Amino acid sequence: MSIAFNDFFQINHLNDSHKHLMVQWIGKGSDVIICLARDPPTSYETDVMNSSSVYISYDYGNTYENKTELFKISNKTYSVVEKFYNHEKYNTHFVFTDLKNKVLFTTKNHGRDIKKVQLKFTPSEVSFHEFQPQIFLILDKVDSKRPLYLTEDFGDSWQIVDEFVESFHWISEDSTKLRLVLQRNEPGGWSSIFYCMDITKDKRWHLYATEVKHFFVKEDYIFFTKNASKVRAYKRNYICKDLD
Repeated sequence: MSIAFNDFFQINHLNDSHKHLMVQWIGKGSDVIICLARDPPTSYETDVMNSSSVYISYDYGNTYENKTELFKISNKTYSVVEKFYNHEKYNTHFVFTDLKNKVLFTTKNHGRDIKKVQLKFTPSEVSFHEFQPQIFLILDKVDSKRPLYLTEDFGDSWQIVDEFVESFHWISEDSTKLRLVLQRNEPGGWSSIFYCMDITKDKRWHLYATEVKHFFVKEDYIFFTKNASKVRAYKRNYICKDLD
């Protein structure tokens, strides 16, 4: 039995000259595919970075709409979108980041409408709240103080959560609540681990560990090492109880 090549593959020509293409299918039950075309970043500050292009398909890749006009910085300047983030549960919600121009582009309807958000900081890393899509965090890795910012209205307003943040993680407590755990750099080359019970309601920070050398999350486990100590590992549901 012969199988036709076209039964499995479809070729679409975007007619785009960028060197990198990031493609993401939104997921099961969706016909939306996002394509970000951009050039690789340069290490030379004097180099002029080319603008990016965004294409979106609403029919599972049969056709693509060029959305680049919605990603303008000004009337004559287009954005340099570095990457985009999609909410895992609410897949209509996207955040596109332009690190060079300190700009976000947000959408709540798969890119049919795009809103530009001018920032005063660099959106180096974005992380959504799992249960509330209007809430997300941004870590500025360019600023030497490494501030962590929080928005509760999908980018309309911002507040600083903390500074000198090396890393941060959302920790599930139950089906509706998340605790925020962060690693803060301290003088002397070590770091401390702090946690907040509910960043949207109670912004008090609690100290969990000091003199931490390494801290990371792997699947269901949180690992950290302290000065002159062995690796300590905690399962996520256990550490939530332990944080009490």
